[in-house]
Amino acid sequence: MRRLRWTLLILSLFVSAASNADTIPIFNITSVDIRFNPGGGMGFSLDGPGISITGDGFFGCTIWCNPLSFESTGFPIDITNLTTVDYFAQLRGKTFSALGAFSSPWSLTFGDFSVPGGQVPAVLNNGLILGTVSNGNRAFKFFLKLPPGTLQLQFLSDPEFPDQWTFLDGAFSASRRTTVPEPGTMALTATGLAAIVGLVRKKRSPSWR
Repeated sequence: MRRLRWTLLILSLFVSAASNADTIPIFNITSVDIRFNPGGGMGFSLDGPGISITGDGFFGCTIWCNPLSFESTGFPIDITNLTTVDYFAQLRGKTFSALGAFSSPWSLTFGDFSVPGGQVPAVLNNGLILGTVSNGNRAFKFFLKLPPGTLQLQFLSDPEFPDQWTFLDGAFSASRRTTVPEPGTMALTATGLAAIVGLVRKKRSPSWR
């Protein structure tokens, strides 16, 4: 009986710690898709259990993404200042418009990459995005945990100058095969197991009269 009490005490402390750590919840994003267009425009979608985010915006570059701009083979590729303009979020069954949802600035990290493009490993925002949705005077903050992915860019060669390339389109895509349970889910599971253990021990213990 004393051992059972200690077990329940430890589990209650675990539940308390998990609820405190879950002040800003973390949503595991299982699918990311960002489309890059000539001129610096982009569209995006992020999806995961209990959350779906879509929208568009723009990004910065050094000349190579400008429309009708031709760059030589080996010209370095950069993607900077990913800015979300329209940000629509569906969070736990509620929909928030662009006026009530926004996120922290984005960045895209990848290795050496140059014209004429191709595909390289990349990470969005170092794997974590802080987001906010608001309804009236109340704001709700959350984190998005992102999987690593790949950046793919396509260029078209000039027929007269094969060493000159112009940007066609590009995309960053990422997916997560397995999802990690949220702290709140783990706490509920632990509480349920504790209750089962208690019932089993109660049935096994002899009754004294």
